[in-house]
Amino acid sequence: MALEQEIKLTPTDPAVLDQLADDPLILSRLSDKKLIPEQVTTTYLDTPDHALLKNRLAFRVRQTGNQWSAGFKGNGAIDGGVLRLDEWETPISREITCLNDLPEGPVRKQIPAGINPVTPLVPLMVTDIRRHHGLLILPGETTQPSTQVELALDHGEIRANNAVKMLAEVELELHSGDWSSLVAFADLLTKHYPLTASVHSKFAWGLTLFDPEDTCFSAL
Repeated sequence: MALEQEIKLTPTDPAVLDQLADDPLILSRLSDKKLIPEQVTTTYLDTPDHALLKNRLAFRVRQTGNQWSAGFKGNGAIDGGVLRLDEWETPISREITCLNDLPEGPVRKQIPAGINPVTPLVPLMVTDIRRHHGLLILPGETTQPSTQVELALDHGEIRANNAVKMLAEVELELHSGDWSSLVAFADLLTKHYPLTASVHSKFAWGLTLFDPEDTCFSAL
């Protein structure tokens, strides 16, 4: 299990992402001095009766280029753009039609008791994102000489419940080092660009496309 810690920022206009991609300060801090483009398609799955949602879990299958992975996310919350949640993920080499298809290991062990692992899974939502990402090397604020932060500039759409929501987002995820360094860099970006703290994760945005009266679809 990994604890995912990141700051999510929403631009007032998707064109801000292009400005960030060309920002000299950002480029100078990138380990490769450039952002890498990739297509990321994520399908969130659940049982027909939404047993995973009822257990406050999100299960996803993600394709990034030619690589596939599957995993759970849960026990998290977003507050002021700061997202913290537990994450379990594993590479996969075949289609996941039910939780029983998961390989042995930590991810499979997260299947909640009471859910039959051979119950067929159905798509809940899909996020289709064009991502530009890179590893930022930031000065350490305390005991660490440097802090490593994954920067992702995401633009795409969320499809759920026969509806579509467009998405533009900046993600800053801590890989190692000081959280305070990441916060300081995020603050610097918000001072120079029209960015506000995100109120939802991508998954939670997708849930807003369902019936708001159904507590099953309240944001994780």
